[in-house]
Amino acid sequence: MSPTLNEDLAEQLIALFEADELGVFHTAGGERISRYAFACMVSDVFDLDKSLIVSGHINDMKWVARRPKDSSLDVSKILKIKRPYTV
Repeated sequence: MSPTLNEDLAEQLIALFEADELGVFHTAGGERISRYAFACMVSDVFDLDKSLIVSGHINDMKWVARRPKDSSLDVSKILKIKRPYTV
């Protein structure tokens, strides 16, 4: 996944508008990170019990809607206009 801070998304959209760019751009966070690693980072920031975070495999999930293994976006095109924030 590529977590996106709302302020960063707004800045990316403004930069696209100001650059008068056309086309399709992925606007997302600038770093790919697993859901597990992201949960661990959130746990560290908020001083939560990391032992409650359980690693799992996507194939073991019983989701109604299927999810991709990698839900991150390719932000290489937006990099020419504005560098997205990283986690």
